[in-house]
Formats: sequence, C-alpha cells, structure tokens
Amino acid sequence: MHTIWVITKRELESFFDSLIAYIMLVLFLGFSGFFTWLYGSDIFLVGQATLEGFFGIAFWTLFFFIPALTMRLLAEEKKTGTIEMLLTKSVTDWEVVLGKFLSTFLLIALALAFTFPYVITLANIGALDLGQAVCGYCGLLLMSGVYISIGLYASSITNNQIVAFLTALFIGLFFQLIFDVMSNNFAGFAGQVLSTLSAQELRSFGAAYLANTRIYRSGKAFFIDKMPNNFRHLGLIHLILPNARIIDARREPMACCFSNFKQLFANGQEFTYSLADIGRYYRSYVELMDHWDEVLPGKILRMQHEQVVDDLEGSVRRLLDFCGLDFEPACLEFYKNERSVRTASSEQVRRPIFKEGLDQWRNFAPWLGPLTEALGDLAGNGNKSS
Repeated sequence: MHTIWVITKRELESFFDSLIAYIMLVLFLGFSGFFTWLYGSDIFLVGQATLEGFFGIAFWTLFFFIPALTMRLLAEEKKTGTIEMLLTKSVTDWEVVLGKFLSTFLLIALALAFTFPYVITLANIGALDLGQAVCGYCGLLLMSGVYISIGLYASSITNNQIVAFLTALFIGLFFQLIFDVMSNNFAGFAGQVLSTLSAQELRSFGAAYLANTRIYRSGKAFFIDKMPNNFRHLGLIHLILPNARIIDARREPMACCFSNFKQLFANGQEFTYSLADIGRYYRSYVELMDHWDEVLPGKILRMQHEQVVDDLEGSVRRLLDFCGLDFEPACLEFYKNERSVRTASSEQVRRPIFKEGLDQWRNFAPWLGPLTEALGDLAGNGNKSS
C-alpha cells in the first residue's frame, strides 16, 4: 500500500504542478454551476429542493473531462520512456495502475466536494431530500471510477495523448449507448416483475411512498400528488395505494396541447417541445385512460375543465363527494389562499376562475396544423365527462 500511495501522491502533485488540476476544477465548477442554475428553474417545482439538474449536468461534464485527465497517465510515461524506469524498481504493474487510478479518482472527489455548497444552500432554503443527494454523489463517484478505468486502458495502448483521449471518449460513448438500450428494455422487464409482487410487497411500496411524501403533507390528513405523468402509472398506484382517489383532470384537446406547448418546462416534459409530439402524446393519454376506465371501473373521476369553469361549485361538490370530503366555501375562493405556489400556474391561482383562456388557441390556429393533424379526430372535440 505504501508504494501505491507514493505513486498516487506523485500523480496528484503532477496534476497541480502542471496546472491541470486547477484548470479542471475551475472548468468543472464553472460548467456545472452555470448550467445547473441556468436550467434549474424548476428546482422547487414540486415544493422540494432537488439537485437532479446538477447531477445530470455533472455527469456529462465529467464524461468529457475524465478522458482529458487520464489521457496522459500512461501515454506520456510511454512516450518519454519513464514507464520503463518506473517498472525497473520494485513496483508491479497493478500498483502503477492503481496508484494512477486513485490520483485521478481523488481529484474528481475533490471537484465534487467543492459543490457541497449547493447542498448546503438548498438544504437551508428548501426541503432537500438528503437521500437523493447522497445517492447522486455516490453515483457520480462510481461513474467516475468506471470512466477512469476506461481512460487508463486507452492511455495504456498508445503513446499519443490525443489518441488516448479520443479512444476513451468513444469507448465511453459506446457503453453509454449500451446502457441506454438496456434501460429501455428494462421497462418491459419491470412490468413482468410487478406482476409477481405479493400483496404484502405492494403494501410496503405504498407505505414507503407515504413515508417519502410526509414532508409535503405537513401533518395534514390528505395529500394531492398532481405530477402530470401519473396517468401512466395508475395501475401501480391503485395496487400500492388502494384508498387513493384518482382524478382525471381533462381539458379540450387543442386548448390543452397549446397551453402545454407555450409553457417552457425545464425538463421532464420533452414531448411539449413539438406540436406533433404533444398531439401524439395526448392521443396516447386518451387511449391509456380508456384502458384504465375499463380495468378500474368507478375508480377514476373525470373532471372536464370547461365544465369546472361553467359550474365551479357544482364541480367542486362532485369532486369532494368522490373523495369523501365535506364541502367548504373556501374551496370556491381558492385565490384567497396565501400559501406558496411554485408550479407553472402560480399566477393563475391568485385570480378567480376565468374563461378568457378557453379558446386562446384559436388565435394561433393557422400555425397549429401539425397539432391538428396529430390529434386527428380529437382535434377541436371536447371529451365528455364521466
């Protein structure tokens, strides 16, 4: 171990003596910090601080930086002939490789340590999920170990640093593509696994969900999870939370799709960036909801937006009856509630319900051809309430 540490220390000193470490630290913190806060506008979107954006950006930053760090580790030694001098001493190949690996790994760990102010900042101004943060950092360290290993291999087969850099980068991209394919195929496998879960296991998932969302409830008896893609998981939701009340809040297709298209979502709703994509997504949503209505009869209440606008009190009473809750006049004066709202509708909820936006899409109808075509027979037709 002494020999490994000597090599590790030597390589770390060379990183800092050649200014490589300083340049890497400045560029990594600059890139990751700038893009995290530039594209992190939804950092409190669901009322909970999250570092998800940072971890995604840090991954790709390290993906390109690690080959730049590892390209010289063995290639330069081979080019200058110092590798032969090193191996003439009582040092084994694996000690050399492990020492160089650890030096790069420690430099990456140092770079990540400098991002801890992000964690501290979010923990002080929001409800940060520390479990997610710890897992995210562990994931970045494990990923770094993998790509450092790839970089060392690439550096060992050539004495040209540029070739070593490009080789490591291409190998990394290859594995990234493989991982993407595996993750896409895993979705079908996960569905097969779910069918084998026992009732007790399903209840344990439901209990875990309730425990993880306790922070949102603030001691209240009821909790609304209105994440926009919940409809895709209603079967699982019903299995793990059999007492949950499922509300399908639906809007006239053209109005709904146009409203989402003009709203810039930071991430997670990529289908809204294209009129054709959002039209196809809406059709898939309607088809899937028809399936849920068939297999879960009476378990889903559909609330049509246009009917809510026309008859707010009647719609609210219908909704509360479905949920087994008593009517409260304050439900009709939601705009007087002063609690913090961090969703895209933060301005709308401060006003009484209004009709001006129902047909706003018609002003842009000449430019909505791709949406109309993608929606097909759904275009311009409201969906009946049930």
